[in-house]
Parts: sequence; structure tokens; C-alpha cells
Amino acid sequence: MTVTNPIQQQYLERVTQLYNQVQTWGKDKFDFAIQGDYSVSDTTGDYQADRLAILRKVAQVGEDENTLVDFFPLGITFLYERGVVEIQGPWREEELVYLRADNLIYTERKGTREPVEKGFEGEGWYWLVLSLTQTQMVPLTKEVFFDLVKQGAGLFEEEMP
Repeated sequence: MTVTNPIQQQYLERVTQLYNQVQTWGKDKFDFAIQGDYSVSDTTGDYQADRLAILRKVAQVGEDENTLVDFFPLGITFLYERGVVEIQGPWREEELVYLRADNLIYTERKGTREPVEKGFEGEGWYWLVLSLTQTQMVPLTKEVFFDLVKQGAGLFEEEMP
């Protein structure tokens, strides 16, 4: 997986760091499978990336039921150069967004400049939580990762490995 575009390279490095982090957090609960050659097409062009499957630790069920959620790299957004990874499970889809201080979106309210997204604490991966009234960015932590797997796979707390 060789890319020459520095923006694509930086995005792929951040995705690799994300995958390494979630594998560290989940090593006692899950198995993982990295599958290469996932096609990404974004504002920087077309390139290949890895996708990550989060699997049940011990395959007690059929092959199709072994995958809990998949992490799909979606690429870099047109505005603000944000890296995006989608978490897809049978019950839910969510997005992780890589934020930096220089790619936040601001609005002007009563003479004060405020970020549109609430929850920014520093550079890193955030869970994008959308509601009708606001956008919230939740920093990706071990607990948030487990919650995203649980929600995406449609598991109850007692069903979590």
C-alpha cells in the first residue's frame, strides 16, 4: 500500500494508529482481522487502505456471525481535511473523525466565535454524535470503543465478551 500524496500518507498513518490502539484496548475481548486493498476515493484521489474487522474472541458460531463490527476508512473530507473512519455493524453505523485545532468548524453567536461541535479536547480521534440540535465530539477512549462495538453489534451488556 504505497501512496505518494502526503495528505493521504498522513491519513493512513492515523488510521494505522487508530487500529493499533483499538487492538490494544480489545486484545483480551476480541480477535481482529486486517484486510487490505479497501478502495478509498476522496478529495485527494483514489488509493488503497486497510479495513479492520472486530471479531468474537472464540468462534463458537458460524463464520458470518463472527464479525461484530468493521472499521472502514472513508478518507479525507473536502472541507477542513478531516480523516473519517466508519464503524459498521449489523445494528448501527457510526463515524470517527480525526480532529485538530485547525480543522474545527466555528460559528458566530452574539459576537462570540464558538465551535459548532462540542467536546474538542485536543488532537485525536472522536466519535461524531449527531442530534437535531447540535453536533458533539466524544473523544475515543477504551470505554467509548467498547460502547461503539456493543451498539454496532447490537449486544446487551451481558453479551459483551
